[in-house]
Amino acid sequence: MQVVEKNFEEFYGQMKVYLPEADFISLDLEMTGIKTFRPEVLSDTPQDRYTKMSSACSNKYKIIQVGLCLFTKKDWGFVARPYNIYVFPRESYGYSPQIILDSSTCDFHRTHHLDWNKCLTKALPTYQ
Repeated sequence: MQVVEKNFEEFYGQMKVYLPEADFISLDLEMTGIKTFRPEVLSDTPQDRYTKMSSACSNKYKIIQVGLCLFTKKDWGFVARPYNIYVFPRESYGYSPQIILDSSTCDFHRTHHLDWNKCLTKALPTYQ
């Protein structure tokens, strides 16, 4: 399901039903950039990588899409309920957040068919 401001109520209704029965969930964030000042190396532990990558999630880059998938186990396998939630920062209380776009990240999103128009015009608003 593509989730935008217009169908948020439908998404919310489904979350109230399906989230409590999910056996596990997956989450993926798409951002306007992911560059960090500390490069990753092969010897990084998962904690090292998390620490380095989380620095990109500071105020420098913004989340523009949240991928959420709920998995429910059945006798024959799993039911997967995927949601693609478009979000975009909006002005609030006189504060207008800067949006920094990394060109290589924008190219990645373009080649993977991220709908920028949907991000800019139909996304759920986020406020800081």
